[in-house]
Amino acid sequence: MPGVELDTSVDLKEGACHHVVGISTPEETKFSHGQKFVDGKLNCGKMNVQEIIDLLVSHNNIAIYAHPHWSKIDISDIVDLKGLTGMEIMNYGCEVAWKSGNAEVFFDQFWWNENRIWCLGTDDAHQASYGYCGGYIVVKTDNLTHNDIINAISEGSFYSGFAQKGETAPDVIDFIVEDGIAKISCSPCRNIYLYTPNGQQSFHAVKQKPLTYAEYKLSDNAPYVKATCVDFSGNTSWCQPIVV
Repeated sequence: MPGVELDTSVDLKEGACHHVVGISTPEETKFSHGQKFVDGKLNCGKMNVQEIIDLLVSHNNIAIYAHPHWSKIDISDIVDLKGLTGMEIMNYGCEVAWKSGNAEVFFDQFWWNENRIWCLGTDDAHQASYGYCGGYIVVKTDNLTHNDIINAISEGSFYSGFAQKGETAPDVIDFIVEDGIAKISCSPCRNIYLYTPNGQQSFHAVKQKPLTYAEYKLSDNAPYVKATCVDFSGNTSWCQPIVV
């Protein structure tokens, strides 16, 4: 899948930076392979982060905000950004190298401020290394074409995983809201968390009796519900929030 990662430090304190990933299909992207972004109107080092997001979207890419913890970003720097499809909730490369890959608190802030984006697990492997294949997404789609994958990501039809190298995150079989009850089915887990901005329920198991299902009755004023599954090795899967 054609992609690009652009960065800027415009309007930020010293040492901080914005990184934004754009991905598209070979047929729809307006960028060309090997295109340079350092001259003329594509001098991204002189753009602020919103201008970079707008550039990616205008060239038929979806925009994903990368590793805010590693980038030393304040939540106030990004929570009102427009045009993002998603954010890296876990960047495996940043986590194993710097212990700065987890961005759950940043993702929560977006939703608390009604800026509804999706969360993605990634590995940030620009080459094969120890930071390779530990973060990923599992897409629900009938066909594995470029267009179908991009459409599924855009619609939030996927979950995100983080796992130790050589392992996999919990499989999420289903996550729905039915008759005011959030329900999740998954592969065997130690912990399942179902939570809203105004309530939550967590479930905890032992190895002899792992969890594969949980449900939570939502309050009448719950705007959305999230779900997270953690297995006995700490490998984690995050579902996309469901608006209710």
